Amino acid sequence: MAKQKPQAKKKESVSGMQALRAFVRTDGVRYLASKNINSVGIGRKISTRGPSGALCVQFTVDRKAAPEGLESLGSRLIPPNFVIGGKIVPSDVIERRFRTSWQLVSETTMQKPNRKTRQETIAPGLSVAHRSGSAGTIGAIVYDRGSGAPYILSNWHVLQMQADDSEGRIHDAIVQPGPYDDNRVAENVVGKLVRSHLGVAGDCAIASIEGRGFRPGVFGLKTAPCKVGRAELDDVVIKSGRTTGVTRGIVTRVDVQTKMTYGEREEIIGGFEIGPEKKGDPNQEISMGGDSGSAWLGVDPKTGQPTDVMLGLHFAGESSDKQPEFALACAAHSVLEKLDVMLTPLATAGAGNGAASVERVFGGAGYDKDFIGIEMPLPVPATKSVRDDLVGADGGRVAHYTHYSLSMRKSRRIAAFVAWNIDGRITKPGSKEATWQTDPRIPAQFQIDNTLYEGTKFDRGHIAKREDLLWGGKGVAKRANDDSFCYTNATPQHENFNRIAPALWKSLEDEIFRQVDVADQRIALVGGPIFAKDDRAFTPSAAPAGFKPVLIPKEFFKIVAYRDGADNRVKVMAFRLSQANLIKGKLEALAPEALDLSRFEMYQVDVAEIEKATGLSMPAFRRHDTQAAPERLRPEALAPRARPIRSFADIVR
Repeated sequence: MAKQKPQAKKKESVSGMQALRAFVRTDGVRYLASKNINSVGIGRKISTRGPSGALCVQFTVDRKAAPEGLESLGSRLIPPNFVIGGKIVPSDVIERRFRTSWQLVSETTMQKPNRKTRQETIAPGLSVAHRSGSAGTIGAIVYDRGSGAPYILSNWHVLQMQADDSEGRIHDAIVQPGPYDDNRVAENVVGKLVRSHLGVAGDCAIASIEGRGFRPGVFGLKTAPCKVGRAELDDVVIKSGRTTGVTRGIVTRVDVQTKMTYGEREEIIGGFEIGPEKKGDPNQEISMGGDSGSAWLGVDPKTGQPTDVMLGLHFAGESSDKQPEFALACAAHSVLEKLDVMLTPLATAGAGNGAASVERVFGGAGYDKDFIGIEMPLPVPATKSVRDDLVGADGGRVAHYTHYSLSMRKSRRIAAFVAWNIDGRITKPGSKEATWQTDPRIPAQFQIDNTLYEGTKFDRGHIAKREDLLWGGKGVAKRANDDSFCYTNATPQHENFNRIAPALWKSLEDEIFRQVDVADQRIALVGGPIFAKDDRAFTPSAAPAGFKPVLIPKEFFKIVAYRDGADNRVKVMAFRLSQANLIKGKLEALAPEALDLSRFEMYQVDVAEIEKATGLSMPAFRRHDTQAAPERLRPEALAPRARPIRSFADIVR
């Protein structure tokens, strides 16, 4: 948990952790195809004498075996070491299995605690479930980013999964307490299932609150979650669950990818692992059946008291009776983003479900073509068909925002390109709280709203990265932050692509600032999707009648321009990345076996190749392309050439 670290904690290098995370989310996750291997993450090496403290790639397996016995278990050999980022990193293999934390046992007493009885004012820590389910835990009270409506946050398998392992539906009744605790479901309805998600982003769902009061304070704790943090190794955490009450633990693995079974469905869930806080205590309880959905909060290392920072959403515990016990949690930031909710109510929200959001006014100076000291104009259409298909704000072909500009493709309702500027010297941190909205300056029929994303496997992937735009002073940075959450700046990206695509693709700009002497700390970028004739059409099941299917892009491009302070030359690099292998199956509910979770392929290519693929002309960018030879500066002279990119060292610059 950032900013709150025990003094005894070992400091890990930022670059080292980034390399480990990238490895786990690409090469590491491929090991989950083996039947016996159930999770992979970043942890500390365990030896026969206890934790050695060295960072490692840590795997858990259903059963440990000698190499000659692996084939019979449907497993593969995990090497003792991996070379990651040029360094040797050890592996670790632990026998450990997980199951969703809602398998319950018989009550030992007839007197039920308050957590398991109907409460007129609901709160995190109380029993809740689908009306045909069992019993789980309310994790937090959250609020819709658009309307401000309050919701119950818990797991998908608590609010949508039924006791017979079948799946419920959106709008099904939710009860408090869960049917296992009180079978008078008709009298205990607390709301309806509103949104849910089961996949890499988490095991999570939200339900409305109807006819009951609510308070955000966690039952049994003197705090309410109102901030979001990222769990880090050795963070002390605390939760309040329906079954075990208040329990504590310590983060033992991060960036974990876990293979979980839900009835007949198997999914890979992302998150982190919690182990016993007191090492050597075999009786320390972390979780039991019924704790699913509870929120893990950070603990202040100085006072030992719970903070208001939510780090995770509990979804699984160890499936055996072996001690010590371990548990799993989805990352809080990932869950809240996927469900489009936040922990604090909108300032403009009213008291009830009907609160309305204020429509933002988008606009700004937009992309600066002279930003890096030489004119780098916006892309222009290279053909009449592309020119006639472009639309921008107020009847023009371009829409300008704070620090970025774009053009929309009418036929696709997605940006043809987005161009943006980054000033690395004065980048300011900013709040991520903002609602996704359409741009009223652009005709609605040429935009895609949340209808595409609600209840599907697609994320709203920022084209111009939010963090790239947060510069220019607090006021300007806040406007840039809000402008970045416009549907015109989003492209549908499969959640696996958006969340575990190569770290270098997401952090390319940051790596340039770290490894290159960028003159004046200024970079200009152009990025967007690459449209193809064979892109697949998709209509969400919940879409209203008359919804026009969306063609999902398979590939994306990014072009980066800067002046190198070492030789004072302007340099341009172009890249191409694909999510084609992720959208082969049924688009709305892709099963793990339909996904190719092997390495995403990232290539450095000529700018001319991007021009040919997109129908956009960018002669200034092409002129300074570090990948192109002088005789290859014209698009018509293109002879495709691509360099596979595995690390920053592979880039021609």
